[in-house]
Amino acid sequence: MRDALQVLVDAAPAFRQGLFNTLAVWFIACVVGTIVGAIFGTLVFMLRTKSRLYQAAAHVLPTLVRSVPVLVLLVWIHYSLPEYHIAISTFATASIVLTLAVVVAAMEITRGALESIPRGEVEGAFALGLRTSTVSRNILLPLATRTAAPGFLLLYVDTLKLTTFTSIIAFEDLLHVTDTTITNSYRAMPAYTALAIIFIAMIFPFEYFARAFARSRAVIR
Repeated sequence: MRDALQVLVDAAPAFRQGLFNTLAVWFIACVVGTIVGAIFGTLVFMLRTKSRLYQAAAHVLPTLVRSVPVLVLLVWIHYSLPEYHIAISTFATASIVLTLAVVVAAMEITRGALESIPRGEVEGAFALGLRTSTVSRNILLPLATRTAAPGFLLLYVDTLKLTTFTSIIAFEDLLHVTDTTITNSYRAMPAYTALAIIFIAMIFPFEYFARAFARSRAVIR
């Protein structure tokens, strides 16, 4: 442990930059992915009664994206686009791939939350003469948000863990900084221990809160 802390002190500027890059990509992916995923998830729910072709497309397309591992997407996007004379930075590649992962998961979380709302509450609101916009804003949105919140929190935790995959394209995240530190110092175990300490400090409180919140929501419902 003492050696790991010494590595953190000696390579503090590099770890600080790696932490900033990791959190920046994670933040972009979570914010953009949540917004886009929630919108598409709502559309899938609202148009669920359309043709079977539409229903198939709404389920097949997200499944196709989810079927490709994050590592494969990272490598494919980063190294295939330059062949078509499209320059893309490692930061952009990491942001795009992680955002796609969040979008697909957010769609399913949103759709599932909306489908879990008792139909009687919605039908009762319409029976009172309320408009669709009023029902959506005052009934569907609050109920779906409470149901989906635990799932989104756990999704954010998983996405933070996925950021380590971005090192495969030489993105300066925490894992890549750790590997560089090992190359310069030849101290592999202390460096990886330092990396583990950083992730534990970030993820453990967040995941503990997310799971506690999920349990409280389950009890309330």
